[in-house]
Amino acid sequence: MKLSFMGLAAAVVITFGAYCQSAPEQSKKDQMAALVRAYVETGQFQGSVTALVNNDLIFDQAYGKANIEAGLANTPDTRFYAASITKALTAVAVLQLVEAEKLALDAPIGQFFPALTSDMGETVTVRHLLMHTSGVMRDHTERLGGKENPTTADLMQVLNEAPLNFEPGTSGSYSNTGYHLLALILQRVSGHPFAGLIQEKILTPAGMTNSSIGQLDEQVGLYAAGYKSDDILTPKRTAKDDYDRPMLFGASGLFTTSRDLIAFTRALKGDSLLGLEMAEIMFTPRDGRSTGQVMGWEIIHKDDQLGTLMLATGAADGFLSSLFWVKGSDTAVAVMANHSKLGRVGSQALSLNSLRIAIGAGPQLAAPATPLAIYLSHILAGEHEAAADYVKTLDWSKAPLANAAAIQAVGEPNGGVGESRRAWAPATADAGEEWIKLDFDAEKPVTAVRVQFTQIPESLTGVEFDGVKVEASPVHTVADNGAPVVEFRLSAPRTISSVKILLETKKVKGWPQIDAVSLIAEDGSVTWARDATSSTSAFRSSGVSLHDYPSKAVLRKLAERLRESGKKAEADKVENAMK
Repeated sequence: MKLSFMGLAAAVVITFGAYCQSAPEQSKKDQMAALVRAYVETGQFQGSVTALVNNDLIFDQAYGKANIEAGLANTPDTRFYAASITKALTAVAVLQLVEAEKLALDAPIGQFFPALTSDMGETVTVRHLLMHTSGVMRDHTERLGGKENPTTADLMQVLNEAPLNFEPGTSGSYSNTGYHLLALILQRVSGHPFAGLIQEKILTPAGMTNSSIGQLDEQVGLYAAGYKSDDILTPKRTAKDDYDRPMLFGASGLFTTSRDLIAFTRALKGDSLLGLEMAEIMFTPRDGRSTGQVMGWEIIHKDDQLGTLMLATGAADGFLSSLFWVKGSDTAVAVMANHSKLGRVGSQALSLNSLRIAIGAGPQLAAPATPLAIYLSHILAGEHEAAADYVKTLDWSKAPLANAAAIQAVGEPNGGVGESRRAWAPATADAGEEWIKLDFDAEKPVTAVRVQFTQIPESLTGVEFDGVKVEASPVHTVADNGAPVVEFRLSAPRTISSVKILLETKKVKGWPQIDAVSLIAEDGSVTWARDATSSTSAFRSSGVSLHDYPSKAVLRKLAERLRESGKKAEADKVENAMK
């Protein structure tokens, strides 16, 4: 549900560093049109873009198809699935009840969920849930598995079975589960269903006339269908179940337009939704920080000249969305797409470059290159030499997440609790017995082997050193970044060249993720894994992206996806090019 823009903070610094430059004479509307057209013409974007600058609506356009099968075009009134942007509305609704003295921010959530165990019910507060500092798991839907029509009682059981990731208030970790709990609290305190409450208290007063929680049956023709292209060439409609999930409302569920998202920021600027004091609480980062996660949003940058830049994002199968707002101003940019081929790379670039135009920093009109699509076009045209030459021009240090398949769990830890760029994860949440094997350059005897997870360490069932199963009891600790660690301490120093980690994902629901594995020598020195193989991989099971680099692993996956789509001739050409 969450779209984490890789490298976004650094990109925003560059954007704001150019703020004092004078914009070209070309109007901002023309600059914006040229920018979006570059994405459309390179096949990266279909959706809508709206930009408000100093209360002037400088851009409000839609592109591509809302429904390919029905031949319906996207329009500025087309409603897109906004996924995690819903959290910004949930946060406002909670703070409205706090403002009305019907709810306390520091109320322990056990008041509303008596079935919770004491360690969670008494220590986690409403404020913790809002700020993503609760330690509650990221996604309970994974642990509910394939259970039909799960209930709140099922959720309570799952929460009681899973330990908190950290002591509430001591760290931060993004949690969809936390915002679903907030929605349940809203219902219990207000006595109204979540969808009706959001409609009455936020959508209507904000003038968000083309928005709703969930799709309204009588207006089904107004909603965009979501699409993805697992093989780059074939648009595939995503199933409604991918985004219409009853156990995620509060964390997601909003269908809206880019125009309505701009209306939301205008309402937040005034006092039609929240008073100034409560709004300030909403937008205050934890621990005296100036940037980072706040209630329903993220503060990306603070600048004496421009002000505070807020960001809300959403991602789901077939949909991508982002909302930038210069807090307290009438300047905001909203981008919504109903095809995931835009990808994280394209979405980040389109949103940031739209922002550049909005703040007068000047446009960057070139859409990002689409390496795998460009390579594939050469191969399908029989231009093998041109394809090889193109690969040589790529800066592989900038390869995106999909290219991390060959280095998953290799090297030093890349993330924290629930977040990692290249952690290993199985292909499905309940695949059963799985394993990952890490190889090391064995140079000296070690006294311990440390396995750093990003989530669900309790899925671990055993470990093998150099092919021999170890009987030692694991010691559970926590890394400096708050991530869970399982350590095997040896009775006597020994040299180890491979570690195989065994897991069971049916017994413990969810996607376990292993961030890194290290060997600890007697002198305290650390050796990280240099290579990895695994029984399954979420990297290998997914589709390919326009922005992936044409590595051998990605090309093999591309050929598989082409065959699955019935494109045997195209798959043969890709495979022949790899020989």
